[in-house]
Amino acid sequence: MKLPSGLRKVYLAETRRFVKLLIAQLEWYGVPYEFKRLPSTICPNCGSELTQLPGRIMVCENCGFKAPRDKILIHWAMRAMPRAQVGPS
Repeated sequence: MKLPSGLRKVYLAETRRFVKLLIAQLEWYGVPYEFKRLPSTICPNCGSELTQLPGRIMVCENCGFKAPRDKILIHWAMRAMPRAQVGPS
């Protein structure tokens, strides 16, 4: 279902406003923050190009990595912030 153009603009404006408020709060409390765009077509393991299979599944021909396209960003985020990984205590 497509959103009407006017409603889409309102959602985007509110999202931008939320991001600005979030960044201001992070700066206020001294939390380090860096905006980084994460790619969904590059393998998070080896850095080569991913190919898309039916069902939005992305596969790396080089190392065999396979994941849904929407979850590849999580792999990139976990790689960028190794301290955030949850492990056994």
